[in-house]
Amino acid sequence: MRFTKRTDREGQAYYSFDYNDPLTGKRIRLKKSEAPYITSETEAEEWAKSQDAHYEALRQANLRRTEWKSKYY
Repeated sequence: MRFTKRTDREGQAYYSFDYNDPLTGKRIRLKKSEAPYITSETEAEEWAKSQDAHYEALRQANLRRTEWKSKYY
């Protein structure tokens, strides 16, 4: 997961998070409502690392599913 510091229309800074979707391989940016409001770069980095584990599990499940499909179908 990657994070970027952005500025909204009102001039307030926030952190935006995006990741590569394991199913489609495309880069997906999380909505502001899906990510917590984070004020510092260290908090953003910690939250991104915690989410990496979740998306890695999705990727591994997709690999197992694809392997099973190619083996038995």
